[in-house]
Amino acid sequence: MAKLRSIACTSLVLWFSACLGGDAGDGAAASADCRRAVAKLRSCEVFSDGVADQCEVESEGDRAINDCISRCITDSSCEQLEVAVCSGGHPLLSDSGAACINACVDQFSFRCGDGEVLPPDWVCDGEHDCSDGEDESSCSEADLRAVSFLCDDGERVPDSWQCDGEPDCDDGSDEVGCPSFRCDDGETLPVAWECDGETDCEDGSDERGCPERAEFLCRGESLGFSSGF
Repeated sequence: MAKLRSIACTSLVLWFSACLGGDAGDGAAASADCRRAVAKLRSCEVFSDGVADQCEVESEGDRAINDCISRCITDSSCEQLEVAVCSGGHPLLSDSGAACINACVDQFSFRCGDGEVLPPDWVCDGEHDCSDGEDESSCSEADLRAVSFLCDDGERVPDSWQCDGEPDCDDGSDEVGCPSFRCDDGETLPVAWECDGETDCEDGSDERGCPERAEFLCRGESLGFSSGF
């Protein structure tokens, strides 16, 4: 699984997808700040009902930046949010919204010696992301064990990459012994691919009966992408 090389979370759509990489819904485990941000978007009629994928995160570092950015979203006006969504989410929410989100990034992310900014969970994950390897230079063995998966050949990959349906260890050991999903036609797929918004079974059975996924709306019309696109 390739990492996205940016944490430039100054656009609304990036907050919902690439920057946080959350993989759960807006249930009891979601933070109050993120639930309020989702509620604000829905009250402004720019986000539909359904499962949102950004409110539950695994690490405390991710939760801190998630909550901070959520507060920036909540403080934005409906007009700012509509402009951001209807333009594909790429323009800044506003000058003040951009400043707010950039402040969150500066506060909770890791900055490499060359100025590149990384998400907090990339630090001590067993993979060098800074060009000079600074994000892994001060990590103890205990740090690495806590957040990484040890492949059979001694390589380490981020723990979240285990059993994601894609071999990341050179020897493929991160996908050995993982739970699977059986399609109606007998095909077997990684369980992580069930209800992920993409049809993987040839008969489409991995997406049948799944909860509806929330989508961005522009003036009442779906833009065709959800929080996890």
